[in-house]
Amino acid sequence: MMPSRSIDSKREEFRKYLETAGVMDTITRILTMIYECTDKPADPLQFLRDEILKSSPVLLEETANAKYLESARERITKLETENENLKKEIERLKAAAFSQNRLPPVEE
Repeated sequence: MMPSRSIDSKREEFRKYLETAGVMDTITRILTMIYECTDKPADPLQFLRDEILKSSPVLLEETANAKYLESARERITKLETENENLKKEIERLKAAAFSQNRLPPVEE
């Protein structure tokens, strides 16, 4: 019987931990919202995620920051590619002008 008590006490400790952190109340509130909806969400798991984010400003801010960061990274990659293409175009135009004797060679 000893292992059963140990497991039960661990479960009770974990339950108290979740209650203290407000997890149980939040999940119960969200599940109640889903239950009471006349138009049930098409994706209940996504609904649960969204509502959890709404209940935690820190999580909501972190999600927004992660989206902004991803967008900024994509923009940087695009700008780097554009920059490289423009450098190549400048070099091509310089070479064309030099071959037509329009520009003296440039020392760098």
